[in-house]
Amino acid sequence: MLKFLLSVAALAAVTSAQAITWKYGSFDATYKTCKLTGWGGNQPTSGKLTVPSTYTHTDGVTYTVNAIASNALDNLTEVTEITIPGTISYIGDIDVTEENLMDRENGTGNFDNCPKLRAFKVSSDNKYFASTSDGLLLNKSFTRLYRVPQAVLISGGKLSLPEQVEVITDDTFSDVTTIWSVTFPGNTFVVSPNAGFHKMPKLSNFKVDANNGYLTVSDGALIDTSLNSIVSYPPARVSKNIEIAHKAEHVWENAFANTLYLQYLILPSTIISIKDEAFAGSSVTTLPLPPGLQSIGRKVFYKSQLTQASIPGRCSLASTENQYLFASCPQLKRIIIGTADAGISAGFARDCPALETVTFYHLPKEISKAAFKNCPSLTSFPFSASTDMYGDSIFVNTGFERVVFDDRPYCSCTPGNAMFVNCKKLTAIDMSAVSLNSDATSYAFPIGMIANSPKLTEIRLPAVTNFIARSSDPNIGPNVPLDKMVIGYFEANHGFHDGIIHFYGAGTFVPKTYVKTTDIISDSSIAGKYRLDRLYSAANGAKVAPIFYCDAVTPSENYVAKDATYYVPGRGLPYYSEAAEEGCTVREMYSIRSERKPSESTKDALHMYLTSDNTSFKLLSYSILNQDDKTTVITATSNDIVTPISYGDIKQIMLVYTINGEEMKTRYTIAEFENSAIGDIVDGQTSMSLAIDGSTVYISGSTANAAFSVINVNGAEVLRGTGSAIDLSSLASGTYIIRATDSNSHITNKFHI
Repeated sequence: MLKFLLSVAALAAVTSAQAITWKYGSFDATYKTCKLTGWGGNQPTSGKLTVPSTYTHTDGVTYTVNAIASNALDNLTEVTEITIPGTISYIGDIDVTEENLMDRENGTGNFDNCPKLRAFKVSSDNKYFASTSDGLLLNKSFTRLYRVPQAVLISGGKLSLPEQVEVITDDTFSDVTTIWSVTFPGNTFVVSPNAGFHKMPKLSNFKVDANNGYLTVSDGALIDTSLNSIVSYPPARVSKNIEIAHKAEHVWENAFANTLYLQYLILPSTIISIKDEAFAGSSVTTLPLPPGLQSIGRKVFYKSQLTQASIPGRCSLASTENQYLFASCPQLKRIIIGTADAGISAGFARDCPALETVTFYHLPKEISKAAFKNCPSLTSFPFSASTDMYGDSIFVNTGFERVVFDDRPYCSCTPGNAMFVNCKKLTAIDMSAVSLNSDATSYAFPIGMIANSPKLTEIRLPAVTNFIARSSDPNIGPNVPLDKMVIGYFEANHGFHDGIIHFYGAGTFVPKTYVKTTDIISDSSIAGKYRLDRLYSAANGAKVAPIFYCDAVTPSENYVAKDATYYVPGRGLPYYSEAAEEGCTVREMYSIRSERKPSESTKDALHMYLTSDNTSFKLLSYSILNQDDKTTVITATSNDIVTPISYGDIKQIMLVYTINGEEMKTRYTIAEFENSAIGDIVDGQTSMSLAIDGSTVYISGSTANAAFSVINVNGAEVLRGTGSAIDLSSLASGTYIIRATDSNSHITNKFHI
């Protein structure tokens, strides 16, 4: 069949009888037919509208109008009566000519938002459609009911369907406002799950003819016995508490949607599936879900009055199947999920202002976009990096005060962006326990993960972090008043122009940043990288002057950040000289003096003496790695250390200490203590040693008056002279480097006064 299809619908002339401007398309030049595709202009003042049977096109050909496209006759808000001519054989998705059984529930796809429509009239010569005396639209044989007018005039609001009706199609009853009771005849055996009963605000009663072998009513609910399904419950039925006795297995789409009075519902224990939107907009507050439930659809409880929900363990939850399951429930306080490997879908429980807790019997496998967005009362959740939180905006505007991730391995999937934006009560995020599995070399920290959280002052990150970012998107901030950051190795994977953490607005921000890299053992490609110069940025009048507490004796490359202060381990000052040269303040957290001399257990023990001008410094323990790679851990009882094995057997020493209450670890190789005291001078050399007594340093072993200089922790010389005694009484408390030389030898040491 040759058809000529116009891509642009033509407009018909406006007649004096009706002020509608019709639109047409799908012109068939062979059969001279076309389709009504829409309307414009003004609706008829009489309220009565007749669908045209012919149209004369601009090509001079008169076409028969044989079809009405889907939605072509929607939004006729002033129309009270619609007449369909004899030429129409197709309306929307209905193809009456073929009677396709696969499409037996297809509706007209038209007549939405026609609140004044009282009746359909169909020309008697139409071979495919007909209307009843009440104005209902059916097929010619009356076996299929297609549409009930929204304002149909039915005596007493009680509609008894024609005896011939076998099939109720999609949207048949949508938005009907004048009927409160529907009676199904004995022949009806198909009722579409989308018939629209849930959109009937006055419907309070179903009745089924006693001779009907396919439908029944149980506790007010319409049951399809052939499919063993609950089809619909009347929205306006006044009963508040019901228990459905019929042993159905399925709850159909919209079955209990938009109920006005029902509050407590017990479903049959035989239910195994609940379809999409089954309780959407429902008044039900209490609904124990049957333990045998296996599947649940999209938007099942959307905008319902449910107060709590418990998903049984057998029920499958997949991120692609249960979108918006509990979304926009104003009274929902608690959700319990028994499903293993649950996939939490997009919008799962978003916009639930009363939701306080979500409990899982098993950690969820994945969480999708905006699953718990806008739940300001949500304060409890099992955070774990082993859950794939790939969706964007998962916890935006939630009520968490502290977010603590468990110690399970990271699942190696990239988390979604903007995870904790606008969390107004959030004070701390702790991800320090997150470990890496064999597939992960670093935790992927997403774009804009944290922003606009006005109370968030502390963030603790995984040991190895890979920041995912664009040049315009910081990972943290703005409007995050960060005061404490704990971080290990990290890098930005691409495109960084500004900092990972962004401060915005007037004022100077001084985040205390604890950089823990000493004790990280990782095969990660980014191990050893932590560009502190890219960690922070500021704009719009803000200034950032970070304080870095670095546990590594030697920093990474590019560690110098503008206006920063660095607290470094003892013996670390020379390695951080670049920062001092750039005008940064560099200080030691503690100083360490060492010498080799006998002890109770060995003739050649290493003695170490730690001092600190920070009153919060506390040595917790130290461990010794010997040349055979065996480790001995010793709890520290003071800041003086005497190694239990001989100096020559030591390979590494690890100090564990706290500074400002934060535990740090610093590893030294034995080479760090070479040439550090009298025990380092071999036979045949002139020995020289330094000892402090009060505020005086004594130089011994020199063959002549030694020359000395005293240098502070910023690298500035504060004293110079010669002699065997150095008076330090003019110096402020702190750590100093003292160098002494004579004609035969030299010595350098550190002292704290």
